[in-house]
Amino acid sequence: AAYSTILSPEIVSQRSLEEREKMWEGILSLPEYDQTRTFVLLDDKEVVGFSLTLPGRDDDLDATSTAEFAELYFVPSHWRRGFGKAPEPRPR
Repeated sequence: AAYSTILSPEIVSQRSLEEREKMWEGILSLPEYDQTRTFVLLDDKEVVGFSLTLPGRDDDLDATSTAEFAELYFVPSHWRRGFGKAPEPRPR
């Protein structure tokens, strides 16, 4: 849904769900991905979004303490619902 405004439907539909699952299994099992972090958003035990971060690649940043988003996806029914907000601080 997010790509529908910037990519043609033919490009978006080129890979099946099974192909995408195999692609992600391969990506997440590569040794160089040990420095990545994958976050999965569940809503009532259903996966509704995920993000993948990499160490920061800018020359002026410390890659051990800075990350960048490589992937960020949410199903459209969960867009604009505040899931990306920082949590409220807990009272001490």
